[in-house]
Amino acid sequence: MDIKPKNLVSMNRWLHKASGTLGGTDDTLVSLGLEDVLPAHANRLASDFLYRYWQKSANEIRKDLAGQDFRSILVMADSSPKGSLDAAWQSLVWSAVVYAGRCAASMPLQKLADLQTSTASVSTKLDEAQKVADNWASNVAQGREASAQKLPKTLSRIKQKKLAAREQLRCVLHVLDILGLELLLPTTRLRPIDLSAGEQRIARKNQHFLWSKDNGEASWDAITDASRQDLRLILAPDEGSSLYCSFAWMASAGFPVILLRDELRLDFDY
Repeated sequence: MDIKPKNLVSMNRWLHKASGTLGGTDDTLVSLGLEDVLPAHANRLASDFLYRYWQKSANEIRKDLAGQDFRSILVMADSSPKGSLDAAWQSLVWSAVVYAGRCAASMPLQKLADLQTSTASVSTKLDEAQKVADNWASNVAQGREASAQKLPKTLSRIKQKKLAAREQLRCVLHVLDILGLELLLPTTRLRPIDLSAGEQRIARKNQHFLWSKDNGEASWDAITDASRQDLRLILAPDEGSSLYCSFAWMASAGFPVILLRDELRLDFDY
């Protein structure tokens, strides 16, 4: 989108208004002399400006990704309760900033759904917890460690219908959708060697592959040119965030995602 110099002057005047960019005003693009960039569907200045800002952000982020050898995007996120001190309830909001090597962009503030707590009684919860302990002890005593990892189906009676980790995962996916990006399973997945099958990692002319001496099967163990275009997601949540649970689930499912822990020591003298 090309904006004329006169429009930049008008936009700069609007950004420095005393009422703020999202103040309760009725100024429109036409009243500020920006009718040349007025789309047919917009009648409010704030909504139109934010729409163009996020579109511009998406274009810049995609330019940064195009210049990377391995496409990676960083999502820094934090959630916080918002509401008056005397209110009976507070809303939980989620904010994110994305970065891909050159510029950072603030994404829309999202409201998380109110979590539904368990309605089961305390005695029911204690009974279900005792069933888990008895089931685990019985399986371990009989040498069935694999079965001990399975939880009784009766736990579904007390679980929450909406989890905080699930809500934050939806926010992350919404941010990627705004940027026009999609997180998919990698075309080439690197895995550790299977020692039980007698696998070995062999390198020939900078090309690695896995080979099993037991059955003679081999598979490539290297990043291909096609897999370089796979999107890699880097999550950087604030300390104490339940986004770690979202990361653990995505990583176990095989998605290309990594977590940057918030471990800054406030008492450390740099």
